[in-house]
Amino acid sequence: MKPQHEAYAQWDRLRREETVREHLPLVYRLARRVANSVELRGLELNDLVHAGVIGLYQAMDRYDASRGVPFGAFAMRHVRGRMLDEIARHHQLPRGLRERQNRLHAAYDRLSQQLMREPSDEELAAELRIPLDQLHEWWVDLGWTAAFSLEELETQGQADVPAPEDTFDPARRLDRQAARAQLVQALHRLTPREQQVLWLYYEEELTLKEIGEVLDLSESQVSRIRSKAILRLRGMLTGHTRDG
Repeated sequence: MKPQHEAYAQWDRLRREETVREHLPLVYRLARRVANSVELRGLELNDLVHAGVIGLYQAMDRYDASRGVPFGAFAMRHVRGRMLDEIARHHQLPRGLRERQNRLHAAYDRLSQQLMREPSDEELAAELRIPLDQLHEWWVDLGWTAAFSLEELETQGQADVPAPEDTFDPARRLDRQAARAQLVQALHRLTPREQQVLWLYYEEELTLKEIGEVLDLSESQVSRIRSKAILRLRGMLTGHTRDG
């Protein structure tokens, strides 16, 4: 190998190792999140972390900065995907849910590459050839709003503690399911960036600083986006729409 090629190879290796170090805290956090939501059956947290690091390397190989998608957001889809693949190798996930998730991820990636931006819900539904309402139902089924609650939105500014799920009152559970469906519809009227921030904060449980690293924003910018999104959601859910 020529000296200049050796120098480039060494630089590329060091760059990739540095990228892994920078994103390793996010990989660990995502691994814990996945471990808390899925029965591992013999797998350990470190197994998910190892799979996540492999996904991170894959993301580096496939990332195209000219598409305008922040690397952190692009990488997290690959990291999560590798973790779920590792779990699926050890036990069978619900087939229907897995198929929906795969279809959504594939459609999202195709549109992101074609449009060079995040696709809207309408564009996603058209790509999947399903009605928009059905797409919103898929989000509910996949637990996109699992860490949100209407009560939390109404008490914003207090401690960020999700309301406990009621597991013994069927009537109340039906009410909460209807409320979640309403919340999903409101969430998808937010801008893609607002949706990203809320998803990373509540669903992935990242800190404002970590979200900034993923989306290439300052911590104060993330805080403003989150606050504005909460106000808009509250307005939509109480009948006082705050679009724009």
